[in-house]
Amino acid sequence: MDNVSSGVKTGLLTSGFFHRFIHYSDDPARDDAWVAREAPRYGGVNSPKWLREQEGNWDVYGGERVWPMVSRQYHNAHIIIDKDWAVYRIIDHGIRHPTCCLWVGVNRNGDRHFFREYYATDKSVALNAREIVRLSAEQPLDTFIDPSTLKRVNFETSDPNADKKGLTTLIELYIVHGIPCSLADNSSVGYEKVTEGLLSTLARESLRTGQLSSYLAEMKINQDGLLMLAGKPSITFDLRMTDRAFKEMENLRWKEIVGDETQKASSEKTVDVEDEGPDCIRYAMQSELFWRTAPKIYKPDSYMAQLTKRRAKRKYKTDKSWA
Repeated sequence: MDNVSSGVKTGLLTSGFFHRFIHYSDDPARDDAWVAREAPRYGGVNSPKWLREQEGNWDVYGGERVWPMVSRQYHNAHIIIDKDWAVYRIIDHGIRHPTCCLWVGVNRNGDRHFFREYYATDKSVALNAREIVRLSAEQPLDTFIDPSTLKRVNFETSDPNADKKGLTTLIELYIVHGIPCSLADNSSVGYEKVTEGLLSTLARESLRTGQLSSYLAEMKINQDGLLMLAGKPSITFDLRMTDRAFKEMENLRWKEIVGDETQKASSEKTVDVEDEGPDCIRYAMQSELFWRTAPKIYKPDSYMAQLTKRRAKRKYKTDKSWA
């Protein structure tokens, strides 16, 4: 890009479109107060999203952590999953990569608490499904799975000209083996939802203690910004049971940019290594996981239990006959 003025940058993309970037400071209404109010929505003035969209720094994503605000100090929580939480399972199916399943609780505010994980490599859908069901101590309301499981597979032959009638989908295999599934929303806006959830946790802790974390301090956030962030659904982890997924969150990075990004107009992508846990977390934030109580399953009493109740009822009436 060529600098046309202090706030305007221009360039011609390979697609043929002419690109012009205008710095926010060229708008008189976007003063320091505007920056203080809007920057928290981007993750602060030092966040990659702000630097790209408001400062025109197109190289900032390359090789950087996707979620630098994630913190073992602030995002670790020991929460009892009881009737105040609706439980869901999130699955990222893998063949060459590990299959990952995370259990997440959702409360009335939409907060997400990840409290159990399962990872396995080179196992069949049947074996994965059996282990996931075994580990599910709670009754999940639903299981959301990577939409790539809609692909049809044939386990009997690798011949591409094989009869298509014998093909089935991976999601159907999960259903057959006892895990009814819904398709997760895997759109890239989920990365932003995860950022909001992580910042919400930091903001709530700051409001509770009156102390800013180092990340929020670098954002130079004010009280209104803290309240805005705290109003978003938060993200927490029980690190006793989700350590691997959390480590992947800490380490996930954007791909290095090769060449001049502004001349290619390419989309941002993460490094496709050890991203199964972050994918599940992204699905959990972007998909419609609502809070509601789990349906009650009617289990009739045994004959002896029913007989004991009838005897107790007759005895109660007999004892009260004098009244």
